Amino acid sequence: MIIKTRTPYLGKKKIWMRFVTSTGDYEKFYEIRFHNIEKGAFLYEIGDDFPKDLIELIFGYGATIWHR
Repeated sequence: MIIKTRTPYLGKKKIWMRFVTSTGDYEKFYEIRFHNIEKGAFLYEIGDDFPKDLIELIFGYGATIWHR
């Protein structure tokens, strides 16, 4: 999916997350790739299974899913 944000993402290119569920826990890496700059917004590509609830936390206030 493509994430659209007004502020540049200055973090690492890989994000490691650990998920704990009732059936157990598992770990996952997400790779963030720069996609484009369009009309003053930065576009980043990340895996489709990235949790939607964490988009604003990781990419900053106002970050949205631009294209899926």
